[in-house]
Amino acid sequence: PELARTRSVLEGLFLLAWAESGHPMPLVNVKLLGFEVDMYWPGFEIVLELDGAAFHDDPLSRARDRTKSEQLELSGRSVLRAGFHEVESRPHEVVSMVIRAMEQKR
Repeated sequence: PELARTRSVLEGLFLLAWAESGHPMPLVNVKLLGFEVDMYWPGFEIVLELDGAAFHDDPLSRARDRTKSEQLELSGRSVLRAGFHEVESRPHEVVSMVIRAMEQKR
């Protein structure tokens, strides 16, 4: 069901790789503290932001992303980031990064 909530190819690519991991599926494109986040695992308080060039490659977007990450981290959440190239070429490394963060939260 979360695949239907995706707004980009990047989100879909990540979710397909994530589904193979057998770990709980994240919530997709949900609001936290007034910010929309790409992936969120509420049981672990982990956010994954997927930074495609179309929405994250200009100075204003980078400043907005920095503010979002700071606010989410101040609220006790871990914020991870991955770009299009990482998800496209090394999806299992991105999945492993999230799993390691989950293990640290346990």
